[in-house]
Amino acid sequence: MISEKIVIDKLAENDIDAFEVDTLDSQLETLIVLKNSNVEEFLRFIKSHDITTVFYNKAFYDPDIFKITDEEISRLDDDLLEVLTDEIDIYNTQIDDIDFSRPIQITYFALYQGQKVGFFESDYWHFDEGLLLGKEKYLDLIDSYESVIDDVLERRKETEEKLRSDLDTLISEDDQFLLCTNQRLRLSYIQQLLNKKDMGQYRELFMHGSEFINPRTAQNYIDLVWKKLKVSK
Repeated sequence: MISEKIVIDKLAENDIDAFEVDTLDSQLETLIVLKNSNVEEFLRFIKSHDITTVFYNKAFYDPDIFKITDEEISRLDDDLLEVLTDEIDIYNTQIDDIDFSRPIQITYFALYQGQKVGFFESDYWHFDEGLLLGKEKYLDLIDSYESVIDDVLERRKETEEKLRSDLDTLISEDDQFLLCTNQRLRLSYIQQLLNKKDMGQYRELFMHGSEFINPRTAQNYIDLVWKKLKVSK
C-alpha cells in the first residue's frame, strides 16, 4: 500500500486539499472506483473537473476478530478446556500487544455530481503477521493438541472405569442394597449414597457437568449392578 503521506503530498503538490473523514453519509457509501486505480489517475480525474478538495477515510482491523471468544471457549468440554486454557490466554494476550493502528485500507475520493469517485489502497497486513481469525485459531489449536487431548481423554476414561469398579464393589458388599428389590428402591438407594459428603468423586460420574445427579444415568447404573449381583449369586 502506498503510504498516506505520499498520496497526500502528491495531492498537495497539485494544489489539492485533502481532509480525513471518520464517517460517510449513507448516500455516499458506494464508491465509483476508477479503472486505473492509482493517485495519478485520480489526479487526472479531479483536475479535469476542476475539483480542489478531496477526502479520505481509513479502515482498521478490530482486534477482537482475531481473539478466541468466550463463546468459543464455552463450547469446549472440560478435557479440552483443561488442555487449552493456558494456550488461549497466551494467544489472546499476544493479540493485545499487536499494533492495530495500521490501516488495512485507505479510500481516497472526491464528490462529483452527488457520487463518490476515487480509488483505494489496501494492505491486509495480518497475513504477514501470521494472524488467524479467532475462529480459525480456535480450530487450529484443537487440531494441534489432538494427541494431547486424546491422552487426557484416555486417562479420564481409565479413572472413571476404576471409580465405577470401586463403586460396584462398595454397593455389592452393602447388605442394605440387597433389600432394594425394585427400581424405585434402588434409585433411592443410589441417590442417598451419592449425596453423602465423602462420595464426591463417585457423584461426578452421574452429573455430566450439571449440578445435579442425572436420575436416568443413576437408575441405569444401579439396575445393572443389581443384575450383575444376582447373576453372581
